[in-house]
Amino acid sequence: MAKCLCGCRQEVTRKSRFIQGHDQKLRTCFEKSIGGADNLIKLKRIVDKIGYEKVFALLKNNR
Repeated sequence: MAKCLCGCRQEVTRKSRFIQGHDQKLRTCFEKSIGGADNLIKLKRIVDKIGYEKVFALLKNNR
């Protein structure tokens, strides 16, 4: 069975990726790690501008 993607490792149904409310837990944690909601919005604009494929390729190459 699949695990919740927030990191809590609880089991989720096949159709879900998160336990209810845990998607917000992950978003909040990520938001704090990059310096707040304003930076999260700026990051979203950058990703939208250059494209998800390029962002994921850059992330994969920097592992």
